[in-house]
Amino acid sequence: MAYVSYIQQMWLGFIIVALYLNLIVQVASISYDGQKAVDYALTYCCNPNTNSYPFIEDDDCTDFASQVLQSGGIPQSNDWWCESLPVWNPCLDSIGIHRTADGKHCSGDYAFSTSWSVVGDLHDYLINNNLATDCSLDQLQPGDLIQYYDPGKQVWEHTAVIIYSSPTNPTLAYHSTNRCNSNHNYVLGSGFSDYRGICINSHVQSKKLKRRSVPGNGGCD
Repeated sequence: MAYVSYIQQMWLGFIIVALYLNLIVQVASISYDGQKAVDYALTYCCNPNTNSYPFIEDDDCTDFASQVLQSGGIPQSNDWWCESLPVWNPCLDSIGIHRTADGKHCSGDYAFSTSWSVVGDLHDYLINNNLATDCSLDQLQPGDLIQYYDPGKQVWEHTAVIIYSSPTNPTLAYHSTNRCNSNHNYVLGSGFSDYRGICINSHVQSKKLKRRSVPGNGGCD
């Protein structure tokens, strides 16, 4: 019996190592294109891409950031996902319940994981899966993310996308409210007390990012 138990432990160890190596290979194979991420952010910062994703009224910043990440090359997974809903399992938000009958978080015609749509959950997913690292303001590149802390609610409340780098005041795009040409100092001064940079680990910068003309800081009227 002791020999059988030893063999079982050996097989369990092999399985754990294989799963870990598979995760490493998957992460290593991801290439994140900052230009594509920025292009997506500037295309849909004012006009949400409702043909392919949800638009979560007054709370879309992290959903939008997740869309940007996927456009740059981060693949969806079992823990970070967004999908269209079948007609037989609609979102019940029309009656004030932002869930499907089987308990998925949803908005409109789409369901999604909390890591896709919730500020803190997205941060934890990216960090815990070695897709990103916490970083300082001067390390942020176009296509990276920055999040802001609300001292009143005592939660990380807002996610924005880096459009152009700056060691002191990077240019941002985000939803809730929709802005294409905001900046770090403006956001931090609008009621937030802290921030954290999220640098994607697998950046591929094959060419210099092209600057584009975008709407001003006044929003997307």
